[in-house]
Amino acid sequence: MPDPTRRVFELALATSLAACATGRVAPLKQDRDYITSVELAHTNAASVFDAIRYLQPRFLRTRGPSSVLNSNAMGPAVVVDQTLLGGIQVLTDIPLQDVQTVRYLASWDATTRYGPGYANGVIEVTTWRGSRRVAPD
Repeated sequence: MPDPTRRVFELALATSLAACATGRVAPLKQDRDYITSVELAHTNAASVFDAIRYLQPRFLRTRGPSSVLNSNAMGPAVVVDQTLLGGIQVLTDIPLQDVQTVRYLASWDATTRYGPGYANGVIEVTTWRGSRRVAPD
């Protein structure tokens, strides 16, 4: 007489294998805070600002004045290749073909990475030039 535990295990294994063999592949979930160069190229936009406005307009939204002490803080900050360049108006000067990725960091992630003062978040732009790390001599 076969062992009942072994029989249950075999049945569970067979069911698992059958479920895996259905041929269905779950689609990859796109990161809401990340835009790739392929996505940027498909917009036919003139600048990174225009592409973001088309693909992820929420990157450009502000929460308005977030502090009584700093009532003129508007829009997310823009960091290009790990260098803070300013506000979202900087994005109009960046050619689309130079950009590898664009990533939005919400206020809590921006504060963790860059310190306080980024209540409207940070838009990180990585260019093809900035993605190539040169080894020190």
